[in-house]
Amino acid sequence: MRVMVVGGVFGRDDAYRRSINPTPEMTLVDGLAARGVDVVPAPHAWRYDLAGVDLVHVHHLAKAVPVLAGMRAARRAPHLVFTRHNEELTLPLRRAAALRLVNATADAFVALSHQEATRLRREVRGPVVVIRNGIAAPAGVRVRDVTDTGPWRLLFAGQLIPRKGVDLLIKAVARIRDRRDVTLRLVFHNPWQLAELQRLAAALAVGDRVEFVGSRDAAGMAAEYANADVVVLPSLAEAESLPSVITESLLAHKPVVATADAGTPEQVQQAGLLVCPGDVGDLAGAILDVTGDYARYQAAAAARERDLHPEYDVDTMIDRHIRLYSALVEGRPVEIGLRAERAATSKALAP
Repeated sequence: MRVMVVGGVFGRDDAYRRSINPTPEMTLVDGLAARGVDVVPAPHAWRYDLAGVDLVHVHHLAKAVPVLAGMRAARRAPHLVFTRHNEELTLPLRRAAALRLVNATADAFVALSHQEATRLRREVRGPVVVIRNGIAAPAGVRVRDVTDTGPWRLLFAGQLIPRKGVDLLIKAVARIRDRRDVTLRLVFHNPWQLAELQRLAAALAVGDRVEFVGSRDAAGMAAEYANADVVVLPSLAEAESLPSVITESLLAHKPVVATADAGTPEQVQQAGLLVCPGDVGDLAGAILDVTGDYARYQAAAAARERDLHPEYDVDTMIDRHIRLYSALVEGRPVEIGLRAERAATSKALAP
């Protein structure tokens, strides 16, 4: 079986991929290759011969049109699997058209959460299966000592782009600075808003409390999680699907403050607090609450880490993708634990 995995990260050079924490697409490609699958990583720009390719798995909607056009022009179109990776429902016209094309032509869809799967099943004609992003547990877990009188260490990891809400996080730090001694480390690989956010931190007089770190590879991110007390993800509505940073933080036994969006509630559960998108006051209050009752939230994060296995394991992710691909290529029904999934869906969506 020959599988082409299409993702934007494969348009970047090897040096860039080594410099960042592995993306889900990178983890998938490496895992498939380790299992003996003939896997071809490809960027969204279409310049490939599909001869001998049994299945194409497209990740992310951005710039997917050339891929779809190339597949439609092929004499023997392979099977198409699509993973969206975010829950953004309001799209520019071009991306909305691409989404309609994907929804109409894909043979199967991978949802990262039960919430996303429920929505997709109302929109698409093909089967939808839930396969979590597999995450390797960070090494070097550090638990804050009750005698530690230093500042509370907040960590954000993601892109410095508007929909990540980093400006809200900086404003929240400014709002609580007189009530809680905190520092904020911003780890990022896309510096789009860097200068703007630096100016904001200076204007709010928290420039000495906010550190713009830049990108980190896997080892660097493990160290960041080990040294953090609370991981904060203040993304705006419809900006995420199943953020890897949240899974990684829980695997490192670190409580989370995050926007209640998409699959995030399924991840966090009792191991932190969920906030309303775009609400600085709600975000600041949640940070105060988690740091004010830290032992309880840290214990809940450690307990949640034990619950994440095997659903969020790399091996589980690779197993389920191979089963999905094999079913499509061999013409069998796509059934990947659907009975267990339906039970989990009912539990996850219960009030």
